Amino acid sequence: MKGITIMRPSAPRAIFGIAVLLAALLASLLLLSPDAHARTRKARKAPANAYQVPPKVFATPAWPHETSDLPPDPAVIYGRLANGFRYVLLKNTEPKDRVAVFLNVQAGSLYEEEGQRGAAHYLEHMLFNGTTHYPPGEMIRYFQSIGMAYGPDVNAHTGFNETVYHVILPDGSEKRIEDGLTVIADYAAGALLPPSEIDRERGVILSEKKERDSVTYRTFLEQIGFLMPKTLAAGRMPIGVEEVIQKADQALLKGFYDQWYRPEKMAVIMVGDFDPEAAKILIKKQFEGISARSAALPEPYVGRVHHLGDKFFHHYEKEAGNTEIVIEAMDQKPARPDSLALQTEYLLRDMADTVVFNRLAALKEEPGCPFTAAYATSGVFLNTVSFSNVTAKASPENWKKALFLIDETLRRALKFGFSEDEAERVRKDYLTRLEAEVLKAGTRNSTALAGEIIDELNDDKVFLAASDKMRLFAPVIQGATPKMLWEAYKKSWSPKNRLVQVTGNTPLPRGSKDVKTAYLAAKRRRVARPKKEVKPVFPFLPDPAAPCAVVEREDLADIGVTRVLLENGVRVNLKPTDFKANEIIFTLRFGSGRADCPEDKPGLGTLAASVINDSGVGDLSGEDLKKALAGKNVSLSFSVNEDDFSFQGSAIPKDLETAFQLLYAQIAAPAFSEKSYDRAQERFDQTYISLAHKTDGALQLSGLRFLAGGDERFGLPDREVFMGLTLDDVKQWIAPALAAEPLELSVVGDFDPETVLTLARRFLGNLPARPGLPGPARSRALTFPKGGEHVVMVDTSIETGLCMVAYPTSDVWEIGRTRRLNILGDIFTDRIRERIREKMGATYSPGAWNMASRAYKDYGYLSAIVRVDGEKARQMAEEVKAIAEELRKDGVTEDELQRAVAPSVTEVKETLRTNSYWLGTVLSGSGRHPEQIDWSRTILTDYESISAQEISGMAASWLVNDQSAMILVIPDPNQSDKAGKALGTPKKPAKKSVKKPVRKSVKKSAKKSKKARKRSRRR
Repeated sequence: MKGITIMRPSAPRAIFGIAVLLAALLASLLLLSPDAHARTRKARKAPANAYQVPPKVFATPAWPHETSDLPPDPAVIYGRLANGFRYVLLKNTEPKDRVAVFLNVQAGSLYEEEGQRGAAHYLEHMLFNGTTHYPPGEMIRYFQSIGMAYGPDVNAHTGFNETVYHVILPDGSEKRIEDGLTVIADYAAGALLPPSEIDRERGVILSEKKERDSVTYRTFLEQIGFLMPKTLAAGRMPIGVEEVIQKADQALLKGFYDQWYRPEKMAVIMVGDFDPEAAKILIKKQFEGISARSAALPEPYVGRVHHLGDKFFHHYEKEAGNTEIVIEAMDQKPARPDSLALQTEYLLRDMADTVVFNRLAALKEEPGCPFTAAYATSGVFLNTVSFSNVTAKASPENWKKALFLIDETLRRALKFGFSEDEAERVRKDYLTRLEAEVLKAGTRNSTALAGEIIDELNDDKVFLAASDKMRLFAPVIQGATPKMLWEAYKKSWSPKNRLVQVTGNTPLPRGSKDVKTAYLAAKRRRVARPKKEVKPVFPFLPDPAAPCAVVEREDLADIGVTRVLLENGVRVNLKPTDFKANEIIFTLRFGSGRADCPEDKPGLGTLAASVINDSGVGDLSGEDLKKALAGKNVSLSFSVNEDDFSFQGSAIPKDLETAFQLLYAQIAAPAFSEKSYDRAQERFDQTYISLAHKTDGALQLSGLRFLAGGDERFGLPDREVFMGLTLDDVKQWIAPALAAEPLELSVVGDFDPETVLTLARRFLGNLPARPGLPGPARSRALTFPKGGEHVVMVDTSIETGLCMVAYPTSDVWEIGRTRRLNILGDIFTDRIRERIREKMGATYSPGAWNMASRAYKDYGYLSAIVRVDGEKARQMAEEVKAIAEELRKDGVTEDELQRAVAPSVTEVKETLRTNSYWLGTVLSGSGRHPEQIDWSRTILTDYESISAQEISGMAASWLVNDQSAMILVIPDPNQSDKAGKALGTPKKPAKKSVKKPVRKSVKKSAKKSKKARKRSRRR
């Protein structure tokens, strides 16, 4: 995507007709990997349908700002060695002490020959498996020993035109930076590529390929083939093809390595808390001796994208949860150097897209709207292919209506343009984003900044300072008239083609011919002028009376926290920080959350969150509220948590009063919209269908429930039960808690405490009295299914299944135990990684972690998940159990302990300087659980004090296989012989009180959600 990154609307947008896919699948498939050989390559030939372009032979590339009138960020240091190797340095102090070091290789899967498809990614893996200074298996161990976590701090990804490696160093000392640059230099020129390691890694890559297979990915492959036929982009997915992966050897990988890991194609990007002048010396020492290992070749010729007239595409995936309908225009032009004029063009086009996006969002409020989501977007791919589209997601029966509506919306915008009210809303929002970037520039995250620099560099765009963005583009935004936006929109849709696509779970008897028939019918419909809309007003409630009194105040000077009790019973917790300039985050908690969900209404929490977040407030719909808040840097959302309800939000200092007005309105005038309920039910219906065909979906649909002894508050209930929930059910559960339960407000960030306290006294202190502390969640006891087994057969053509082995532990409240179980989970993960991934090559991303409940006494579990071919699920579960048994009997080594504790200590030090830790872990809920305050005082010293003996004792106590529960998820139940072999003989539960889980074939499924399990937050 080109343009100013801050100018993108917060809602997801479709690209090439696939929402969010270009970033996730194209620009950089995050392919974690952990040597190469000269081969002669023939120059690429352009496709027969392509216009000819003179081949570009390598030369030391110019920096983007050297060919632009845009000023580079003056804080950034750009340098170039005599051999063409480049570097970018930026001193930045957040996170404190840490340094992000990236190697950017400007070559990815587009640089592969036909017989090399997958070599770029395979090579990326191999650079973690043996280099000049790190024998196979030693690099990850070294990183862990100095406090870096495998994954978050050590990682890489391969994309179409880039391969990027990163190490996030625990400190910026000269020794650490020298060690980090040694690793980066090994990536650049020190690969060993031992044949034995290549053979071992093959299974990991094939597992990754299968794990990444999905309905969305399959659709994407077909769609990009339609949109960009006969181009390298359509045939060079970074993951590669199985035939090449199976045969890859040292000669293949070394050939790619020597050809493309050239000095002039590589750069080091360093951002963090370090001395740039010292870094320059170290970079010269490490990289000036690198030289090209083969002759230069032309840059790859991607091919020409050339569409004339209307074209139609249909792709059916029965396992999809919904249908996506896209109208798109595409064109290809030579790449242009970055400039103020070019960025202004992109900016105006993006603003116009946002007007149309807002119109589509407003249509969702109309009765009978046929789509559940809709987007408008435009951009540039690979610097030459420009595209614009409108996209909708709908249930299968509504695809034609959705097509008609997005076509009507598109043609209305092109024919009649935009209103001043629409332009004003967009101007306010874009200026607000620019302002926020300037306000927060001084405390940006180093890793994120390095990623932005690399993105701009690889897109041949100038990396600008936030202040320069404001100076250059605020006048453009302020001067953007409706006519200017209309002209920009017409220009973006000027290509003489319309590419109409229908993909997903709508079977069409005549395929693309049915799409064509429907589109031609849509075009025959007349388009009327847009109706003038009434401007919504907020705030609509009168401000409360004078601030109420404070009856208690406690200042905890050692941790910088103030705790206040207002006379009406509202509790307020305040912690001002300087971690993030002008960032303020807050949470208002009340009630008992999912733990108090009515027993006969499972799933109500999931529905309630969706309804309330979409309903707006008072008489204002959700879309009305967005219009009224244009130009305000405020967010607010509602959550149903395990042990309470909460509104969580953010603001900048000047918009704090608006944030309190929003909170006050949510309490005094809550909205439960029938339209929002209908939309939520339709979305969940689509999600159930999608999850029914996903192995991970099985955990959400029945696996979590199984681990909770059948309690239906966990995961999602059966589809019929969920669809039977009503809007009255939501009201009757949430409204009383909102009206009467004690409230606790916690605020963390860059604010003046007295200002926030005055606002809290005004807007919350004048609510009706709610004395007392929030009571404990009224929860039923949970029974972990010790010795139980749950098998789920999933109707899917995707080959990857999974096994999950869980061991009962306990709740979160004995914090020393919880922290040590976290460390045990890290060591368990490392053993699984080394045996099942590194030695066996049977999986790509195994992991183990501890889940400790806040709401249920003595409930928690330490679980491991391994994704493998379905027929190997039971075998891998037994491997996990064998590893657990070894840990239980033999304990952990001192080396293992240090490689787990050191990254955790680094993480804790960083966490203690984050607003989210102080809000989410320490302050929120501290009225009910005051022990959370002490957690912050002990977290660092406690983790540093953990011993191998303690963790060995934890393993002996908790990793007892007879007490474990197993979940096996097997794809494709129709192949009964294969499934039977995979399942073997189910193990009976260890105790009679635990019922044997029923073997279940899930036909309909539940809401696509976040990962079923995440690594526990360090507490």
